[in-house]
Amino acid sequence: AFTVVYSTDDRYAWLAGISMESLLQCHRGVETLEIIVQDNAVSSVNRQKLLATAARYGRPLRFIDVVESLARLQSLKVSTYSSISIYARFFVADLLPEISGRILYLDCDTLVCGRLDDLLRLPMQGMPIGMILDCLRNEYKRVIGLPENAPYYNSGVLLIDLERWRLARCKERIIEHLENIRSNYALPDQDLLNIVLKDDIVRIPARFNLLSQMLLHDHAGLKTAYGLRESYWIGVEELEEARRAPAIYHFSGNTFVRPWFANSRHP
Repeated sequence: AFTVVYSTDDRYAWLAGISMESLLQCHRGVETLEIIVQDNAVSSVNRQKLLATAARYGRPLRFIDVVESLARLQSLKVSTYSSISIYARFFVADLLPEISGRILYLDCDTLVCGRLDDLLRLPMQGMPIGMILDCLRNEYKRVIGLPENAPYYNSGVLLIDLERWRLARCKERIIEHLENIRSNYALPDQDLLNIVLKDDIVRIPARFNLLSQMLLHDHAGLKTAYGLRESYWIGVEELEEARRAPAIYHFSGNTFVRPWFANSRHP
């Protein structure tokens, strides 16, 4: 079975719907595909629209209420710069107790443009989570307490082995960090995964999460712009393949005005 999870509140539901439409279009031939929406108070109107989108492709979609799970975090003074919904990914294993295999978590600002079933089959080397390497300035790593030569991953596309996630106590360790060490980060969900789970992440190819920054310069230009070294970033061939044949576009960060704004010049 192929399970894809989104997390949204009412403000981003329309965006989740566009990503979902792209996912469904690219997987018409897949035998089983279930979509799960971690629902942070999505209105009944938007819930109906999302259900209708899945129904057009004959696919099941179910909503899982995350309001209570997220309420626990608000008492920890976590950063909510975009939406508290971004933290729902940490509870996915608890909320899907009946699933023990792999799931795919997608941010709402992703656009699927290729098949993802081969992503679900990638070797995970016993790790609970797979992510792509982000391009991020080294100064930022220092701010959050990571060594400059540490890899830093992007959280917009997560390949999660739920059984290993539970065994490694990933959620519990993240909550403990929030309670006892630090709760306020600029890129909250992403920073926490990189800091708390730094030894539990397997790297997945960049074509499964082509970031907007990766369209800004060629490989040498990105290395210069972000001060990156290949010891903790992707190689020339991986970047070229991602740009030539992306499976997922991720409209990340503030590199370009995002494509849903009228003044966007996103390539």
